[in-house]
Amino acid sequence: MEVWVVTTDVRVEERGSHVILADRASTVSATYGVAFQTLGSINRPATFVVDREGTIRFEYRAGQKPGRVFITDEKLSPDAHWSYDRPSMSQLLKVLDALPGIPAVDRARKEKLARLSKAAVAMLVEALEDEDSYVRAEAARRLGDKGPKAKNAVPALITALGDKVGYVRSDVAKAIGKIGSAAKAAIPRLLEAFKDKDEGVRLAVCVAFRDFGPDAKPAVPLLLEARNDWNAEVRAIAEEALSKIGSVAIPEYTKALRNKDPHVRAMVATILGGLGPEAKSAVTELMLVTKDRYGGARRAAILAIGRLDPEAAGFVPVLIGALRDEENRVRNAAAVTLGSFGKQKDVVLPALSEALKDKDSWVRLGVAQSIWRLNPGDRRVVEVLIGVWKEGDRDVRNGAAATLKSIDPQAAKEAGVR
Repeated sequence: MEVWVVTTDVRVEERGSHVILADRASTVSATYGVAFQTLGSINRPATFVVDREGTIRFEYRAGQKPGRVFITDEKLSPDAHWSYDRPSMSQLLKVLDALPGIPAVDRARKEKLARLSKAAVAMLVEALEDEDSYVRAEAARRLGDKGPKAKNAVPALITALGDKVGYVRSDVAKAIGKIGSAAKAAIPRLLEAFKDKDEGVRLAVCVAFRDFGPDAKPAVPLLLEARNDWNAEVRAIAEEALSKIGSVAIPEYTKALRNKDPHVRAMVATILGGLGPEAKSAVTELMLVTKDRYGGARRAAILAIGRLDPEAAGFVPVLIGALRDEENRVRNAAAVTLGSFGKQKDVVLPALSEALKDKDSWVRLGVAQSIWRLNPGDRRVVEVLIGVWKEGDRDVRNGAAATLKSIDPQAAKEAGVR
């Protein structure tokens, strides 16, 4: 079957009889409906596989992965631009290879796939060398489904990481990760595969390292480097993998707080904060990051120290100073964290009271919440929350509404907060 692959992305590529076109004039978008690519009032990339009858065989819209590329459908993640979210070439080509074509070939594939559905490890290993790339990929996927029981397939899977077809390599990498510790011998080869030109393969390798958990410690340098990958999902899964590797890599993460990339510094500060007391040894370096030139790193360091060691010497003065930071995200982090210092409220409350005048509603929300924690009954908080609810963006308004209803339901009702 001849099909057209049309993408609103700017790339134009060819693969055999399957032509991949750029829909710069939005012809396909208009024909098949802007619902495929509209995000609020913003167009977003969409990709279609359309057969000659005009039937859409596959469609992919930017933002299909909430929590990675998007926070919500309305609010973009500040660290993952929507224009980067598109199907990898591996994903597209796998779709194309699955489309009906020559009847005899289709029947042969269907029979092979039926056998694989009940196959033991040995038969699946043999299928990794099948002439049909779609069958090879399916064999790898089914080996992954068997988890550690497929440990005897690891040597064959390592070899299959060199398959000429990208989506096969992707499924092989994910299968190795699902096998887990029994497949540790594949980690050196996965490190090589992480340099694959196909972003679908790089993503699959990150998924594998995430599944390995602490066993993937040798991958830490490459996963940190993945922060510079152009693909938003590769970056996101790499960060998940670093978190899953966990406390065994605390020395590496602490060292990375001095990385030249500010986004790496912010990322590892966040990861360290999520590791809990085990990462307390990183607090000294994190204190230095609270003065970082990049606001995202300053915010992450403040929040991390608040989780790891809020009693750290000199931390309260740092927080009070951060209430005057030029960036609202840093001021908010300082305000929220100060709410935990009940033993030092004589010092903290005056600073928070001054911060109630902050021009930013998000910061004032954090300040008000902390003041209430330290001094329940302070009526200034109610007034500030009502003001924030009236003027903030949706997320801030929701936070103000929830806080107000929890501390003074009657005032919330009178203000019209629902």
